[in-house]
Amino acid sequence: MGNGILQLRSLKTRVTLSTLAIFVVSISLTSFYVRHMLREEMQSMLGEQQLSTVSIIAGDIDQSLSTRVSALENVAKKMTPAMFANPPTLQATLDDRPALETLFNGGYFVVRFDGLVIADFPLSTGRRGLNFSDRPFIAQALQGKAAISKPFKGLVTPDPIFVMTVPIFDGQGKVLGALGGIINLGKPNFLDKMTSGSYGQFGDYLLVAPQYHLVITATEKSHILEPLPVSGKSALIDRFIHGYEGSGVMLNSKDEEVLISAKRIPTAGWYLAATIPTARAFTPIKSMQQRMKMMLILVILFVGGMMWWIIKRQLTPMLDAAKTLATLADSTQTPQPLPIARQDEVGDLIGGFNRLLRVLAQREDMLRQSQEKFSTLFTSMTEMVVLHELEFNAQGEAINYRIIDCNNAFTAMTGIRKEDAIGRLATEVYATESAPHFDEFYRVAQTGVPYEFLSHNEQLERYFSTSVVSPKKDSYCSGLKIRHTPIDQVDDGVHHADRLLS
Repeated sequence: MGNGILQLRSLKTRVTLSTLAIFVVSISLTSFYVRHMLREEMQSMLGEQQLSTVSIIAGDIDQSLSTRVSALENVAKKMTPAMFANPPTLQATLDDRPALETLFNGGYFVVRFDGLVIADFPLSTGRRGLNFSDRPFIAQALQGKAAISKPFKGLVTPDPIFVMTVPIFDGQGKVLGALGGIINLGKPNFLDKMTSGSYGQFGDYLLVAPQYHLVITATEKSHILEPLPVSGKSALIDRFIHGYEGSGVMLNSKDEEVLISAKRIPTAGWYLAATIPTARAFTPIKSMQQRMKMMLILVILFVGGMMWWIIKRQLTPMLDAAKTLATLADSTQTPQPLPIARQDEVGDLIGGFNRLLRVLAQREDMLRQSQEKFSTLFTSMTEMVVLHELEFNAQGEAINYRIIDCNNAFTAMTGIRKEDAIGRLATEVYATESAPHFDEFYRVAQTGVPYEFLSHNEQLERYFSTSVVSPKKDSYCSGLKIRHTPIDQVDDGVHHADRLLS
């Protein structure tokens, strides 16, 4: 586990993971951008293809509607006021129109100017004698204009139908009545060419009457006579209603995203729409994404392995240098220059280490010489020199001092061996209840101000001149030399630093 942590913290691991992270983020952003652009391009291309298909079918429907209106108009031109005065003659005229029978699967009829049906084919429908004056498509025809009705469920049949009507004029242009043809959407009709198939494998067609906010017929029969969404619910449908011809993406009634294209049918004011779920339309994009994910995994593994190998190869000289330095740190030998394998940044780094090693070797040599000089001087001095350190109790109060080091003169003057003194408390070394001259030593150790005083040792029967300095807080160094002048011949037996340094 420790090795794993070390590996995760290593420069190779961090550089490799950082590079892979940058690589993955870059590829992901590129993939997102490509997917977005590809979706837009594919939507545009599929939308154009869809609109082209819808335009062809819408053109056929418009042509079929125009043909039926023209057929009604041609028959209406042959009807005269005399026929209206003799309904049996008018009925015989309708019965002798096989062309209309093939165009209108729901039959056809004639109404007088007051809206009363006076002739009907076939007679079995029972329309003759009914009054249709309240129907808008009849009223429009009686006003002299051809009309196509709103799809609705008829009185005679429960099937959905729509009616095409044209006016019948006399020789002076006066409207005598109207001729109407019925398309039964529940029976085979000319719109089956559109509704019998689907758009592609998964798409649908819808024939819409936008002026009535109503679906006339559709590939999926459940949509027949289905109302359109209320205004504002679908911005794209609102645009289609107001005459837009083109493609777009929207949510259908099942909250499924679909690609939809619409084309107007001028004769009836309708439009034909084709839809296909985007999940199906953009299947190639999803397939490409799956392949890209697999490819990305393979590329990450390859790039990661190559990065690890390259970084390891590039850092090998530096790692070797680090191991050599670690070995030198545990060795007492003089550090030798590290080998430089390549003249690059790593080589410059190792060269810098070599220069540092030379400087450190020079400083170590100078320090060793200085220590030797100091040791020689310290040992050979005729004056007794002792290094002390204050000793504190649990309350933080200085109560004693400990001898840290001393020279040979210490033994000569005190008769106490260095081995018996170094590391021990003053009270133990001198066999006294309190440390000698503790107050003077404490003051110098706390303030750092040098101090000199005279003392007399009754056991040794000698006079000493003691100089005290503090190299750092809570420690001090004292130097003693034998004086042959009695204390009473010195001014007051005490001299301060200015006297000592003079």
